[in-house]
Amino acid sequence: MQTEAMLRSHSNNPIGKRYNDAYALLEKPVPELARINKTDRNQFIWCWQQREALERWWPTNAQNQRDRWSHPDAVKRRYLDDLGEGGVPLLVRPSRAVQTQELPAATTPLLSLKRCLESTTAKKLPKDPAEDLKRSSAR
Repeated sequence: MQTEAMLRSHSNNPIGKRYNDAYALLEKPVPELARINKTDRNQFIWCWQQREALERWWPTNAQNQRDRWSHPDAVKRRYLDDLGEGGVPLLVRPSRAVQTQELPAATTPLLSLKRCLESTTAKKLPKDPAEDLKRSSAR
């Protein structure tokens, strides 16, 4: 729609009175488009322009992440975090993706370490530090 409005208004940029008038005429038959704010519309446009790169990148993310990214702003932000503006990785880093199946496997060793720490701490800490000092100095 943006391109069509630019063509109809004979403008090179999507700004200005002629462009706005042409865009309003295109919006009129579909009133739902008028309800989308300008920022969201621009994010949708960016996603559409980058759709081929996004289609290659999308399956590389975990399903639980993809389920949370339901807004084009979130998709754009994550894509740029991972790959940068030119589609080239900014940093080589492990995936932020945590598979939901991996969570129980990761928490089991942590729980056993926590129990071990609690049991050793309970044995070594004195019940009454002042009494413990008296006992050690009397020896």
